[in-house]
Amino acid sequence: FLALSGRRKPILPAIITTAALSLLPVFLYGPGIYAEWLRATGIDSHSIFPIDLSIAGNFTRLGSRPAGLAVAFLVLVFLAFLVRAARPTLYETTGIALCASILCSPLGWLEFILCLAPVLFAKRWTTTTAIAAFVLWINPVFIDPKPFAGHWSAFFRGLIYFIPMCMLLGEYCRPAARTLTVRWQPQYQRSEERRVGKECRSR
Repeated sequence: FLALSGRRKPILPAIITTAALSLLPVFLYGPGIYAEWLRATGIDSHSIFPIDLSIAGNFTRLGSRPAGLAVAFLVLVFLAFLVRAARPTLYETTGIALCASILCSPLGWLEFILCLAPVLFAKRWTTTTAIAAFVLWINPVFIDPKPFAGHWSAFFRGLIYFIPMCMLLGEYCRPAARTLTVRWQPQYQRSEERRVGKECRSR
């Protein structure tokens, strides 16, 4: 997302940081940790917990994990297009990237929102951000479904966390969407004027 937004300088530090953090679990838990993570992402039962914020997790609770993965991929493509076209600020790009990494991941635990903390506290909160942050702080013990809960019960409980994450993503995307709207509006108006002019001349 940094590259798509036209920022080259932070790319190398970001790659080094990502590589270091990716290697850290190997030293803490052994090289088998990533194989265990891949097995975990393929197990549908973990999605019964509402703290799986991912799009795939929410669709899995409805019994359609492949559809969730497909929707997550489409959302990721759309966000990449938005960032590439609008070139949002570094703050907004970071927020979009972090929200996307949680929502579009095969497995996105609630604890992953800690990665958003630097972005959340970088600026004064809007009303939407404050509401979303407050809901995300709700202790999962009050939301976790009872054993053997049905798909619909788990799904609606999961929305308690999923919707605030989407609200945060929307807040970070809003300036970029506004930029594209302002940029494309004059082009649309000019095309309409040319079309009307051609119709008038043809008459």
